[in-house]
Amino acid sequence: LACAAVAVGLAGATPSGPSDIFTIANFTGVAAARRGSADNVLYEEGFGSLDYRGFVPMPADAHFPVASNTKVYVAISLYQLQERGLVNLSRPVQDYLGPSDYAAWGYPEMTTYCPTV
Repeated sequence: LACAAVAVGLAGATPSGPSDIFTIANFTGVAAARRGSADNVLYEEGFGSLDYRGFVPMPADAHFPVASNTKVYVAISLYQLQERGLVNLSRPVQDYLGPSDYAAWGYPEMTTYCPTV
């Protein structure tokens, strides 16, 4: 909803609810959820449309391909961990990963991370 709200603000329109945001900003839709824990859903709702034509309502449990967008979240998370002293980004990644990590990712024979450049 943050992206839609920014788009609406730039357009100078005043929405009266979530549905208006998508109409005014030409925004397709979004699914929002907030969890207190893994088993405790505090809020869950879909807004707008799942398809760009607007024929399929957005379900609250919609899945989206995130692709490259995850890079931003990973980078921010790593910097926050560094600020807290939990990780040092100047150290090699193999200082933080062990054989059990590689096995969990499906590479049981790998013991260290060595990228090919």
